[in-house]
Formats: sequence, structure tokens, C-alpha cells
Amino acid sequence: MRLKANNVWLSRHYLTAHRNMENRIDCVTIAAAVCIAGYVAITLGYVALYDFGLSREAVRSGATIAAILIGAAVAVEFFGTGKAK
Repeated sequence: MRLKANNVWLSRHYLTAHRNMENRIDCVTIAAAVCIAGYVAITLGYVALYDFGLSREAVRSGATIAAILIGAAVAVEFFGTGKAK
């Protein structure tokens, strides 16, 4: 009987901790995402310049357009009303 009570408590504790971890975004997560995005941008820039032979102006304009589109998509997701969920 006591074992069952402990399991119920552990289940509730696990579910609460899981919900808290699922909704949490901390500074380490943001810093890791920014560092990874920077590394990918540097790598793609190098490949575009030296392997594909694109000019710096072509790479710059493409990067600007991509940044605007990605920023818009993130903003729509972040500031969305949530009615679709």
C-alpha cells in the first residue's frame, strides 16, 4: 500500500518537473542557439565565397533577405495569438 502511495507521489512530481522543464528557456539555451547560428553562417559564407565563387555583394544580399524572412517567421510564431493550438 505504501509503495503505491510513493509511486503516485513520484508520478506527480515527475509530471510537474517535466512540465516545468518543457516550458523553460534559459540563458544557456539562447547562448548555444546564437553560437550555433553564427558558426553555421560563417561556414555557409565560406562555402558560398570560395567554393561556389559568388561575390560578397551576392552573399550579403542573400543573407539579408534570409535574415528578414527567418526573423518574420520567428516573430509570427512568438507573437501569435495561439488560437490554432
